[in-house]
Amino acid sequence: MIPRKTTTLKDIAKEAGVSLMTVSRALRKHSNISPDTQKRVQQIAERLGYRPHPLVSALMSYRRAGRQLRTHLSLGFITNFPTRDEWRQYKLYEEFWRGAAESADRHGYRLEEFWLREPGVTADRLSKVLYHRNISGVVIAPLPFAQGHLRLDWERVSAVT
Repeated sequence: MIPRKTTTLKDIAKEAGVSLMTVSRALRKHSNISPDTQKRVQQIAERLGYRPHPLVSALMSYRRAGRQLRTHLSLGFITNFPTRDEWRQYKLYEEFWRGAAESADRHGYRLEEFWLREPGVTADRLSKVLYHRNISGVVIAPLPFAQGHLRLDWERVSAVT
């Protein structure tokens, strides 16, 4: 199967006979673009199969706002104590969490906890959850004791311990 070419704002602008900025504003329903032009641009975009890229859209929103916006990008924090919150009883582990969460925040991410002993969770299932939540990096909390190998799909995720 031949991959379909991604439709860009430039493609829409060419088809509509307007500028890139007009297309961008029309798709965002900006008030300085006439309703007729908005409708025409939106119809062309739909016909050409235009889909905005979520990360590019987030970047452009950030740039237009002129202030820091919160992203929805996450990193995983993987724990493996016998109970879900047992690691929180230890000051050292709390410091690991706090340091990782603060560092993630400085870089535009949030830290999301995953417990390896969650009922029904296998390494394959956790790999799929991370993938579908668009989590491409994990911090593996210090483990209370060695228990073999963590067999995540390492092709899709980066990790630090």
